This record gives sequence, structure tokens and C-alpha cells, in this order.
Amino acid sequence: MRQSPADGDARSAPPVFGSLLGSIVELFAAFLLQATLVKAVQDVRDGRADLSIGETVSAATPYIWSVAAASILAGIAITIGLILIIVPGLWLITIWAVIIPVVVIERSGALASYGQGPGPVV
Repeated sequence: MRQSPADGDARSAPPVFGSLLGSIVELFAAFLLQATLVKAVQDVRDGRADLSIGETVSAATPYIWSVAAASILAGIAITIGLILIIVPGLWLITIWAVIIPVVVIERSGALASYGQGPGPVV
């Protein structure tokens, strides 16, 4: 006898769980990529590119939680600014464009990176 979806078929939950898990992995991969790219640019700017891809990713890994927190907080604030009136959201996008490099290069935390103000951009 075949079960109907109303009978609580256990096979309906995994696609939702898989989609949610995939989205979370994708987000953290994007955060790791941002930190890795900043580390790679920092490595090249110091005059010599002496880190391999694996070493660059390893050097960026400790910053993933700070990068994630800073990115999520900035995304929430910018979205609110864009919903309220477009100009505050655009201003926040401009002054917070360098949050990830501040977190990685200056080794600051997520909240401390917001204290830099518009200095690095302006």
C-alpha cells in the first residue's frame, strides 16, 4: 500500500533539509572566498606571492566567523536602509564596502570593523 503525502512520508523532509543545508554551505563558502581573496591580495601586495592556494585558504580560515558576522550585520543594516529611504542604504553600502578587508588585514572583530568609519573609502 502506497502512502500519501498527508500520511507523513519521511521522504518529503530531506529535500527541504538539503536545500537549507546547501544554502548554509554556500553562504560560508562565499565568506571563506572573500577572506581568501583579501589574504591573496595582501600576499601579492607585500612584494612576493609566496603562499600557495592551500596556504592562503588556511590563512583566511580563522577569519570566517568574523567575516560572516560582519557580512550578515552589514546586509541587515543596508537592507533596512534601502527599505526606509534609499539614500541611507546607499551611504551604508559605500562606507562599509571595505569591512571584509578591515576584518582580515587588521585582524579586527566583526563589530570593531564598523568603527573604522568612512576613512578607508573616502
